[in-house]
Amino acid sequence: MRLLRSIQLKLKPWPGLGLGLLLFFTVACGSDVAAPPETAASSPSTAATPTGETVDATPNQGNEMALQWTGSLLPSGEPGESCHNLTITAAGQAMAGPCDGERQDVSSRLSQEWRDIVTRFAPFETENPDERIVFKGQGELAGPVWERAVTAWARLAAAQLSSGQISATGPTVLAWNLGKVSDQPGVCRRLIGLIYGYATAALTPCEGGDTISSTSGWIDPADWEQFDAWLYANAPVYQDDSYLDGRGTAAMSQAEISALAAWAQMVYEKMS
Repeated sequence: MRLLRSIQLKLKPWPGLGLGLLLFFTVACGSDVAAPPETAASSPSTAATPTGETVDATPNQGNEMALQWTGSLLPSGEPGESCHNLTITAAGQAMAGPCDGERQDVSSRLSQEWRDIVTRFAPFETENPDERIVFKGQGELAGPVWERAVTAWARLAAAQLSSGQISATGPTVLAWNLGKVSDQPGVCRRLIGLIYGYATAALTPCEGGDTISSTSGWIDPADWEQFDAWLYANAPVYQDDSYLDGRGTAAMSQAEISALAAWAQMVYEKMS
């Protein structure tokens, strides 16, 4: 995919960080999922997916649907199986696979991250020609910014759970070099931002190598709203060994790039 290829190229100056993130996702995806609290029952309802399939969205104790994503995992025009489905229940049972083929039970591959998702974000439903998502979250963060974040997480989860392959670079949309640590020669500070609002503040060798230490967590809502505006309005930006994998078309001005660098510094300091 375009994003994966472009990010892999930019990671060459410091491959140790990619390895560190890969280990983070591998460990996370091997952990069991704790069942979130059951939500109150609602009146029966159904929803049609882009393939015409009817989905029962009626809560049923722990088997109630908490998330269903249906859409394409391939860029438009690429050959291959395009329609995939990911369904996760409130109890953390997950099924993934082609829309018209056999789906696998991938519950054991979900990470604790899923519990964060379902308890952090508010429920919503969206649909476009390429994908549909029904999300019955229990959190309070609502609005287009958070709908984009959850949909991006679901799309990524569907791809990784269907293939069984975990990618450290797939979700990365920001990797910013914040300079050397004053009292640690040869050590640099880097902020890694993922497309759904999660980030890692890391210390790595400036010339490349294994991550020395890192702290990960969710970016503050107000900070992520600012980043979301940059991410979806602007084209990709590459500056030395830092980059923003923008999803828009506008070219960032030097003043905007400086504001982005200051934002990355602020988020790093909050997390570290």
